[in-house]
Amino acid sequence: MALRAVGLLVAFLLVVVLAVGGFVAAEVVLCVAMSPAALALLVVAPGLATLVTAVCSRADPTPTIRLTPASTRLWELVHAAADDVGVEAPTSVRLDAGVAVRLASRRRLVIGVPLLEAANPAQLSALVRRALGEDVRLRPAIAWGVRFLSRTRDTLAHAPRWNAPARPAVRAFTGYYLRCAERALAAPDAAEVRWEREVIGELWELFLVRYAALGLRAGLLPARPMGGFRQLLDAELPLGDEPRASALLADDETLDHAFAQLLSEEQRAMPRADWDTLADLSQRHEVTRAALEVLGGLTLGAALDRLAAGELAFLAKPGAADVVASVRYRLALVVTAALADAGVVRWRMAWPGPPELVVADPGAEAITTALDEAAALPPEVLPLRLLLVVHGVSPDFRPVRQLSSTR
Repeated sequence: MALRAVGLLVAFLLVVVLAVGGFVAAEVVLCVAMSPAALALLVVAPGLATLVTAVCSRADPTPTIRLTPASTRLWELVHAAADDVGVEAPTSVRLDAGVAVRLASRRRLVIGVPLLEAANPAQLSALVRRALGEDVRLRPAIAWGVRFLSRTRDTLAHAPRWNAPARPAVRAFTGYYLRCAERALAAPDAAEVRWEREVIGELWELFLVRYAALGLRAGLLPARPMGGFRQLLDAELPLGDEPRASALLADDETLDHAFAQLLSEEQRAMPRADWDTLADLSQRHEVTRAALEVLGGLTLGAALDRLAAGELAFLAKPGAADVVASVRYRLALVVTAALADAGVVRWRMAWPGPPELVVADPGAEAITTALDEAAALPPEVLPLRLLLVVHGVSPDFRPVRQLSSTR
């Protein structure tokens, strides 16, 4: 299978060379013959030019950080695994954000930080032994082919229309190559690894999408991202008192540094917050944005005046099938934004799940009752007005997008 993957890669490059060479040769012959067909043939030139550009472009390097000698115990684990396999130990160990242990070359071992949090030292040692024991003679070429063909396919997908004929062929060829490469590079997990790596991969994706990106719209990032991943693991895949391989590192900040390699320069410059502060500020940002849309420039008091006058439709979502239910939902957004601004409600991180709403006095039940009455037919707005005034919400309240100070 490895030979087939390499053969496919060589065949693709050969087809590109033959296509470009054939075009140049045909164009030269037609020009010498002063044939009008030379001009017609130039129609395919832009497409070939884009294909060659895609083939020759360089991929961005995979972000990694070098493991320092200070992490003595992890280095000892790697050397012990190399002795067990009977191979020379790698001279460089790097950390990345993948969910794998792999050899980038014969002398460079790459370990994914999610595994350091999820695996115990014995399991990590098994993964390292497996990686060191694999035959790597064709792996670099196959892995390069995966990056190269994927980049070529993506470049053509966003290229102008004249590349349309080449796109299906390149897409189908790349898909077949990736399947061959996956089979060639795959190796079963060692028996000592008692957890499912697919589960860790799914949890890592969930963490990146739901938690790590929680505050991006509000311009915030977590101060200790990998600590959050550890809490998600404890909630979804409890390991009890079993030691984690991350304890072999010199300090936990090494994992956070590796995670930072996933971020753009702009994201790295964002302010940071602890997880509870991040949950509160990010949810306040979202509910404030929604409240601004609902009020449309009105104050909260003016919106309640219109409700008291029986004008429910103005607060409902346009086209809503159930006007009362829509008004109840959208009014709750506005009231939540107002109470959050007054410090009556806040959010805290919940693992797993979305941030949890924490309600101080008067309590969630009183707020719910007041909202139900205000959105009823006919609406009874007075209880909601009193509740808001008692808790320091002015009738002139308008949602304002702003961030509290972060740590």
